[in-house]
Amino acid sequence: DPNSIRMRMFRDMANANYDVHMMETVGQGEKCVDIQLAVEMLHYATVPNAYDVAILLSGDKDFVPALVRTRQKGKQLCISSMRAGCNRVLYESPHIRDYDVVWLESCLDELIVPIPAEERSRRDRAGYASVFTMMRVLRDFVEALPNNEWVSSRDIGTYLKSIQIADSNMLDELKQSHGGLRTF
Repeated sequence: DPNSIRMRMFRDMANANYDVHMMETVGQGEKCVDIQLAVEMLHYATVPNAYDVAILLSGDKDFVPALVRTRQKGKQLCISSMRAGCNRVLYESPHIRDYDVVWLESCLDELIVPIPAEERSRRDRAGYASVFTMMRVLRDFVEALPNNEWVSSRDIGTYLKSIQIADSNMLDELKQSHGGLRTF
């Protein structure tokens, strides 16, 4: 759902220049998110000036080898987790982190701050569809054309206008959030 809190969070992170990786999974199988996070942490540990401190928001001990190697690359590490979900090795082993563990339940009052009603209504109006969603809609539209038929920006605009999003349509959302199809 492009209007979900999770999708809005992803959009906000991307707009703040964070690398956001979206994965689609089929069925109930393993998603390999922990592997992806470990690979990213190690990759960026080798990129000059990419980061100084890695903050792992997990309590999973499967990260220990990646944490050790990341520290060997000269990066500092901080672990943040809920106490009940954190494996003991992460807070009892001094060689895998540079800071005390940040226990999330101790910080919830500071982390979860109510958004004033005025700000909520402004946010609710803006950006119903993420860039990811818009790109998928455009890709699906182009791929559905017979025989790789050429498509004009007018055709795309007409199609996007036909997709309703709350009290608006996808074309208007694209114009509001990105200035129009040309700048998108």
